[in-house]
Amino acid sequence: MSVELAGTVSPVFVLARVHDAIAANAHLQPGATAIVRGVTFAQPLRGGEVADAQADVTLAGNGVASDVRGTTGVHVQVDALPRLDPQVLFYSDDPEKIAADGVLYRSPIAIDRTRPARTYVYHVSETPARRLYLVLQPSGSATRMQILGASAGPSADFGYTGHVSTLRYMQVRSVQESAIAALAAGAPYAIPLDDAAMNPGDLVAAIFDLQVLDGGPVTASIVAASGGFDPLSLLAGTELPSDTHGRRGEFDLTLIPPLALAFTVGGPEPPPFLVGVPAFKNLRPGGRPLGGDYGVVRAVELHVVNPTETPQSVFLYETPAGGTATTTIQLGDAPPLSVACVDPSQSARYLVYEIALAANETRTIRGEYMTDGTSSFPLAFGLTSTPPQAPPPTACGHTAPAPSPSPSAIPSASPIPSASPSPSQVPLGAPG
Repeated sequence: MSVELAGTVSPVFVLARVHDAIAANAHLQPGATAIVRGVTFAQPLRGGEVADAQADVTLAGNGVASDVRGTTGVHVQVDALPRLDPQVLFYSDDPEKIAADGVLYRSPIAIDRTRPARTYVYHVSETPARRLYLVLQPSGSATRMQILGASAGPSADFGYTGHVSTLRYMQVRSVQESAIAALAAGAPYAIPLDDAAMNPGDLVAAIFDLQVLDGGPVTASIVAASGGFDPLSLLAGTELPSDTHGRRGEFDLTLIPPLALAFTVGGPEPPPFLVGVPAFKNLRPGGRPLGGDYGVVRAVELHVVNPTETPQSVFLYETPAGGTATTTIQLGDAPPLSVACVDPSQSARYLVYEIALAANETRTIRGEYMTDGTSSFPLAFGLTSTPPQAPPPTACGHTAPAPSPSPSAIPSASPIPSASPSPSQVPLGAPG
């Protein structure tokens, strides 16, 4: 069994990919599951590395089929690929509340070797037993695709779900942990976006970056299917009607202004940088502009100077203006930071990051920022030498953000999950 990956991949991610490959090739009956043991790696694998292992496999019939046990040789290859930076955003948040099965979004722009894309998914189910899928459809030739991304939910805690989906995505993006999928000619490839069926009022949020490495163009669709219904049987339908929010469309990601701030200790503070305004133009005719920058990754550049003879601290702060907000930001070589939900009612500056400067030190810190789903905007970022208020550990009525998990984005096995999902059908971004 061969498994192709890219970026820096954690042992948890490798095991999940091996599990998916075995389960997909086992042709499991509905209700059967694959259990894989014996494949362990002590350290992450990086681009250019290969590894071989022997997997102990149990195909459990679970009362509907026969149990089978055996061993399978596994070859893992990790490709060294250029950084994946999408040029276009496919945005699916309409209808935000799903009352019927069908196609929620279909990309009018194809993904090809010159146009990588990001899909941003944010939907709430109004009925039980619903699942969401990202479906990739090759135009007619076999295609190899790089898939990088994460999801969160289903959950009725919207603030927590929107924050965790962004945090997981930024974690895997920072190390470019990706799966390489081989799509057969004319065969749709379905990826579940949730780790369980949605209950009424549950939210699923997901973010994926997609790149065609070889082969023809690919169309991306977001499909809702309930009661174990085959999502591929719904692909021929038109997009479900809007719920009047107009949050569906395509957006250019090639000219995003950076979150740039400069400050010298003892000098005036820079004007705050506002995120969420102005809105990005929708490339879909008649489509609503993108408010809140949802799905947009913005470069960060902080230039700080300490001209004094003593060590000084400079603080990156945030001030919510449009409503409550959580924050995910990656600075330097460190993992992404997770800032708890803050409330604008206190009119406070909240601490995001402290920069400790030595005497006479000048430093430029670079990173990336992505707005969290469910957060409100505009949100102001600034630099100061006055210590801001620490964010509360919990606020806004949301569950406290989870500790940052190790990157473990997990695309599902292809082609279609059964009505009773096996462990191989774990969605991208599920905890290891």
